[in-house]
Amino acid sequence: MIQAVRASGHLYANPTDHEGYGIPNFETALSTLAVNAFSEGSFKVYPNPFQERIQFQFTGEFTALQVSLFDLLGRKLLEKQVTKQHPLLDVAGISKGIYILRIAQQGVFRSVKMVKE
Repeated sequence: MIQAVRASGHLYANPTDHEGYGIPNFETALSTLAVNAFSEGSFKVYPNPFQERIQFQFTGEFTALQVSLFDLLGRKLLEKQVTKQHPLLDVAGISKGIYILRIAQQGVFRSVKMVKE
């Protein structure tokens, strides 16, 4: 895992005392390590940026997803299961800013950067 994060740094191939390995791209590192992945187009998340709700559109085989919303400090703000019947995530009570939406289904995870206006 650590090697994948180091390899995803886009500024420096070799660490320096000042910059380390550069800025890691965690999505690249995660995709390098991912054994399973969501099939492309199995669901959509919108709008981004959002205001009061995040909508999920199921286009593939999934009928339910476990979603968690984190702030940039890693604090979990909410967790909920969304389904085809209940595809909305109410986020009206959170402040404007940048968040990470973690989506899970049967041991497969995907993270999406979301912005609240």
